Amino acid sequence: MVEYDYVRTRRADVQPIKDNQVPVVRFFMRWATRLNVAVFRASKGRLMNKFIGGYPVCIVTTTGAKSGKIRRIALIHLPHGDNKLLVA
Repeated sequence: MVEYDYVRTRRADVQPIKDNQVPVVRFFMRWATRLNVAVFRASKGRLMNKFIGGYPVCIVTTTGAKSGKIRRIALIHLPHGDNKLLVA
């Protein structure tokens, strides 16, 4: 298995989210992402441009195939050789 210097926690060491916590976590993550995108766009990338831990954030914009609705999500991008690795 390949090890990266930015990975500090092994998957086996992370405690699973309990069933009664899933709706709360989902609600928080949805609103935190919306807030991050709104502030990032309003400040033209000057604010909320780093994730917790200092990793840079990029905003990915997609358009729904059927609805045509524009969706924006904040992702972390990490160096991976000569490429970038997007983390959701």
